Amino acid sequence: MRTIIEPYRIMRGPPASGYSGYSGYNVTGGTKMDNDLIEADPAIMMGKPVVTGTRITVESIMDRLAAAESVEQIIEAHPQLTREGVLAAFGFAARALRADVNYPIETKVA
Repeated sequence: MRTIIEPYRIMRGPPASGYSGYSGYNVTGGTKMDNDLIEADPAIMMGKPVVTGTRITVESIMDRLAAAESVEQIIEAHPQLTREGVLAAFGFAARALRADVNYPIETKVA
C-alpha cells in the first residue's frame, strides 16, 4: 500500500478520484513532491522522504544542517546530491513543520 505524504496529512492508499489536493504530485510507485526532487516510497528507507534517485533522507540532510554543515559540505559528503536537491529537502522540512503540532520544550527551573 502506498503512503501519500503531505506536510499536513498522511493518507493511506490512492487519492480519491477528482480530489484536487494532490495536484503536482506524481503518485506512481512512490510519491514525488517538490518538483520531483523529493520522494517517499515504502521500498526506500522505510518510506521516509528522500532526495529522488538516492537513499539520502530529508532527515539526514536536516541533521547535517543542525550540525552546522553548509550546503557545500553536505554535497561534498554525498556527491550524488545536487544543490537543488538539498534546497528541496529544506523546503520540504519547512512545510512539514508548519503543521499544527505542539512541540513541548523542557525548561529547567533554577
